[in-house]
Amino acid sequence: MESISYITCTHNKKILEECLLISLTLKDDDELIVVEDSKSIAEGYNTGIDRAKNKIKCFIHHDIIVTNPTLLRMNLIAYCTEDIGMVGVIGSKTDIVPWWNGDCVGSVLDARKGIVYFSHGKEFCYHLDGVLLATCQDVRFDETIPGYHLYDQDICKQMIKKGLRNFCVKDGFRILTHFTNTPVDKEVEGYAEVEKFYRKKWHDPR
Repeated sequence: MESISYITCTHNKKILEECLLISLTLKDDDELIVVEDSKSIAEGYNTGIDRAKNKIKCFIHHDIIVTNPTLLRMNLIAYCTEDIGMVGVIGSKTDIVPWWNGDCVGSVLDARKGIVYFSHGKEFCYHLDGVLLATCQDVRFDETIPGYHLYDQDICKQMIKKGLRNFCVKDGFRILTHFTNTPVDKEVEGYAEVEKFYRKKWHDPR
């Protein structure tokens, strides 16, 4: 049986303890790696990669409640394969920034908004949201991307560049709840600067 290394970054242990820590079930040689106070998500996730002992790595936000850990684990083992780049629960078939302006797929349960539903899922896509990303590939996040935005679209684009496809699982809203209490204005703080950096990196003039 495959084992999974779950990797999360946090600046708020209270949220971590109230969400991910109480809801994630570890089996066999699964592990949860918590990286505290990293300068960026990319840096934090790379630190987690360096500590991880399992081939399958699941990068997950600290403010997630895993409502069906068995279903999550089944999906990760089924779809984190050598021919798939990144696996997630919600994203877009379109190469566009931000991804939610594209042809969106998948679903997630958001504690503030309810079910965010674009499609049944279980289909290939271009970009995935960073609420949950998983892979068995050897990956490194680009630490030159500052802060907490677009690291997800960047890693998905890296997979496409390698000739791999990204995959959105079925019915993500049944697997997890995003339980953020971050104000909306704080969620988008610094986004414009990171988007400019991202477009320059990938020669995207839009």
